[in-house]
Amino acid sequence: MSISGNSPLTGHLLTLFTTLVWGMTFVSTKMLLEDFTPAEVLIDRFFLGLAVLYVLYPRLQRPRSWEDELCKLGAAFFGVTFYFVLENNALRLAPAANVSLIVSTVPFFSGLLDRFIGEHTRLNPSFFWGMACALGGIALLGWEDLNLGEGLWGDVLALGAAISWAFYNIFVRRLYLRGYDSLSLTRSIFTYALLLTLPLLLFTGYEFKGECLIKPANALNLIFLGVIATSLCFFTWNIAVRILGSVKTSIYLYGQPVVAALAAVPLLHEHLTLPVVTGIVLTVVGLIISQGPRLRHERQRREGAADPAKSGHTLPGRAGDE
Repeated sequence: MSISGNSPLTGHLLTLFTTLVWGMTFVSTKMLLEDFTPAEVLIDRFFLGLAVLYVLYPRLQRPRSWEDELCKLGAAFFGVTFYFVLENNALRLAPAANVSLIVSTVPFFSGLLDRFIGEHTRLNPSFFWGMACALGGIALLGWEDLNLGEGLWGDVLALGAAISWAFYNIFVRRLYLRGYDSLSLTRSIFTYALLLTLPLLLFTGYEFKGECLIKPANALNLIFLGVIATSLCFFTWNIAVRILGSVKTSIYLYGQPVVAALAAVPLLHEHLTLPVVTGIVLTVVGLIISQGPRLRHERQRREGAADPAKSGHTLPGRAGDE
């Protein structure tokens, strides 16, 4: 299989890279919350990420229509502002492993939303069997961190973040169907996200903590979150959604708790226990079960398109029916 700009393999590689980076953000954000408030992490990350996006794409574009701008606003709210408000506050209240596990339920909500209000993508039994297996692994990964009190509220906020991200995928997919390119769309979404985030300062306040920013660990974590996890990875994720669709890309988010658990060992000095290792295995198996039939269907469809006599027809599949 060759790698081209719009090939399914390119989409899968971009999604895998993005998942690896985003899995590490839970640990990185947890480290920053020792010196910064959730709102301060959010604002600093957005300013840095948006500055990089404007350097990469400085050209201004006129809005095509109010409908498209409202769609961008919806993507900015659900996928950036609201999502990170929920996630950062969840990380303040609950362990990073817990938050990453719960956020990984995104494919369930993304699949249901896409089925009923999105592209009406068909969900075969393997999707639900794989999801059940992966959710079992996710439960094992977070079993030792489950607690009541503030931790429970953190879990609730993380669940809200998962639902919010599912809505983001629907908005982004619709914008791509209208012909927007990845870089300009990512920049537009983050511009709106920053504007939506600034009013939060009226309620939370903001303090520029120079003495904390000059700490090497904080500086590296902020650069990682702002430049790589924000500017670069939202760009790569949006390309992947355009190529693969929202359901297939969201399935990869099952890998986030695996990455978070492994990254927490050297960075947070946590230990891999038997439940954690078992959970990792179940999560990976669930991903394979969910993806396998779809990948086979894609391969057969491409082979049929390349050989009309073999396929017996030349009708292309509808976008999103991966």
